[in-house]
Amino acid sequence: MRLYCCLLPLLLLVIQTNTTNAQSKWKAADSPLTTPWTEKVSPENALPEYPRPQMTRDKWLNLNGEWDFILQQQGSNEVVQKGIILAPYPVESALSGIKAKVEPTQLMSYTRTFSIPDDWVGQRILLHFGAVDYHTTVYVNAKKVGEHTGGYDPFFFDVTDFLSSSGPQQLNVQVIDPTDSGGQPIGKQRLDPSGIWYTATSGIWQTVWLEPVPQTYIQSFRVEPDIDNNRILVRVETSGKDERFAMVTATIVQNGQPLSVAKGKSGTPLLLQIRNDVHLWSLNDPYLYDIEISLGNKKDDDVVKGYFGMRKTSLGKDDQGITRLMLNNEPVFQIGVLDQGFFPDGLYTPPTEAAMQYDLQIMKDMGFNMIRKHVKVEPARWYHLCDKMGMLVWQDMPSAANSSDEDQQQFKWQLKSMVDHLFNFPSIIMWVPFNEGWGQHDTEFYVEKMKEWDPTRLVNNASGWTDMGVGDILDIHAYPGPAAPPKEENRAIALGEFGGLGLNIRGHQWTSKGWGYQLIDSPEDLLTEYENLWWKLYQLQDTAGLSAVIYTQLSDIETENNGLVTYDRKVTKIEPSLVKAAHEGYLPPRPKNDARIFVKKGMVELATTKPGASISYTLDGLASDAKWQDYSAPIYLKKSGSVRCRATWPDGTKSHSQEYHFTKTKAIKSKVPKDATAGISLKVYDGSFQNMPDFASLNPTNTLIINDFTLSEIKKEQHYAALFETVIEVVETGVYTFHVNSDDGSRLFVANQLLIDNDGIHGMKPMNKSIALKKGKHPIRLMFFQNEGGQGLKFWMAGPDGKQMEIKLGD
Repeated sequence: MRLYCCLLPLLLLVIQTNTTNAQSKWKAADSPLTTPWTEKVSPENALPEYPRPQMTRDKWLNLNGEWDFILQQQGSNEVVQKGIILAPYPVESALSGIKAKVEPTQLMSYTRTFSIPDDWVGQRILLHFGAVDYHTTVYVNAKKVGEHTGGYDPFFFDVTDFLSSSGPQQLNVQVIDPTDSGGQPIGKQRLDPSGIWYTATSGIWQTVWLEPVPQTYIQSFRVEPDIDNNRILVRVETSGKDERFAMVTATIVQNGQPLSVAKGKSGTPLLLQIRNDVHLWSLNDPYLYDIEISLGNKKDDDVVKGYFGMRKTSLGKDDQGITRLMLNNEPVFQIGVLDQGFFPDGLYTPPTEAAMQYDLQIMKDMGFNMIRKHVKVEPARWYHLCDKMGMLVWQDMPSAANSSDEDQQQFKWQLKSMVDHLFNFPSIIMWVPFNEGWGQHDTEFYVEKMKEWDPTRLVNNASGWTDMGVGDILDIHAYPGPAAPPKEENRAIALGEFGGLGLNIRGHQWTSKGWGYQLIDSPEDLLTEYENLWWKLYQLQDTAGLSAVIYTQLSDIETENNGLVTYDRKVTKIEPSLVKAAHEGYLPPRPKNDARIFVKKGMVELATTKPGASISYTLDGLASDAKWQDYSAPIYLKKSGSVRCRATWPDGTKSHSQEYHFTKTKAIKSKVPKDATAGISLKVYDGSFQNMPDFASLNPTNTLIINDFTLSEIKKEQHYAALFETVIEVVETGVYTFHVNSDDGSRLFVANQLLIDNDGIHGMKPMNKSIALKKGKHPIRLMFFQNEGGQGLKFWMAGPDGKQMEIKLGD
């Protein structure tokens, strides 16, 4: 957070004078992409739904719609832009009608009028904001009502004493947003977006609304489910005239009938027993109980309604003694997708509720049972939809720089606000305070505090890089992966991000360029690579003990095109049923050996991930008269050709067919210099590289002889390159498969041929390729460079049988 200057009354008067008589009407600004819902947005239906589904009252007034807007320099009358803005769409968005880049030195001012309904007279009037980014000052009838700091949490003011006795009331909201020039939580917003950073969201971006309440009213409540004892614990907070003496009643309602009732003072816990069979909230049956909270027993006393789910999230051991993530005391393998919640027309703000429903339904259709809501907090209705649909949510805290003590204090306050705000949504099962070390600090403290603030949920201390050994889960990232961290006795293990397969769909891109962690050429290749990931993942689920995996990501965002759907939500890159089949293990059979070449006679052994399937195959490709045969023994090939295969399981489920091409080739005989050095020659070069350098033009800063392909002898963490050279010896002629996994770039030459090109700046990225070698010695040349951030290099080879083998160095 940074300090903000108070606004001068003169400035406020100028804003009022200039905006009251604005003549223009709202019109959506141009955008590189639109969604199917863009044209359905209008001032009359700008997110008209009740914004707080967990705590409803019968009467409310939506203030979304057209506001007069001025963007000007702070502390001066210099107007940068003015017009009609459509709230609650961010200033930078096309749907706002403004689409301005907001600088840290600028002030956003929103003005509109409203009238109080006649039947609200005599009650307190609360003005609510779903979220405003970032520092907000509110005036009613030219009088300052209050301020709020924070871009993701809801807040409200009692404006009763600022209202005129009759007629229109004038509301002015002034906002300052430093975005990444400040130290506040911003997630992936940036003033200059590129790569994994996206266009900022400034100003009002969630619903603004009014509601009347009695002189003493219910301010909030929280429900803690206890499925082991068939009960809930309810805590109610009240506000207003007699809040200290308020008596509240909590009632569980099922099918319109009272099920259990408890009464007591506000602020004290109320226990409500569910004496009938408890109906649990689960993935396949997301049952929700209704709850009603009342204050007093008079006709005009306050009443709010909400709901809760009876569910429990915890750790536990499975039948093999592996620590797993549990839902309702049963292990559930969580298949998640990273969802960042951006739209090309509304940025942080979904254009309509139907857009949110679309995203959630397609994730469900694809077989995901969990969403990692990535460094963003959504409007409350998004979580409400997850509750009703039966979707688990890992909730990230929006990341911040946290470079100063003040920033860190603000982070703590806003983290607590997020937990309090979202506490009642049963779909949320995990809190994630830090992502990949971004602004990470005092991790142990935050885990302890989050457990104190919310004893009902698990805490992931850090998703990605810097695990501090605390919390409920050990979470790594691997692109494209997959990978698994080592099993632990008291924590579950998870792959918090993997995949990132990027496919550019022309006509549906934010810009002409697009990237992914691994670029793919076609939808067919995308399906193949996606299935490759899941083939490997299902081996890790049991052998490595993974409890959860999260694929990156749901949709493309700006230049990042590694989504399963395009940014405009108009193209689904893989048929959802095929994605779901992959998640359930119904994958096409595949060869046990990675090699797709052979020397004299090729042997193809097929297998499936999910056991019990019968396999059939054909050597005739996609010919209409292809002859399919039952697979019962290895298939032998004497010449180059293809094997197309498919699987059928006992329950009648069938995989689609997949074709694998095998090429007959000749084995290579290498020329090895007579003066080749025994062991591995390692040369290290200093420099900041974006791609693999030309080693012939560089002078090494260090030269070593080592016995293994490792970075440990280099003793540097950034800005260097390395060249490994040696001679290996193979004891029989055959096909050998080489594997390189590196962060950042690498290249492998075998027998003087470029075999693997894994160049560029990226996270751990595995690649493999096969080559036919004659018995004898062959030169190996492995290049590597490290820029900044994480680093790693793994190199190994598999023999003709497809199994990993020891690398034998030539003498």
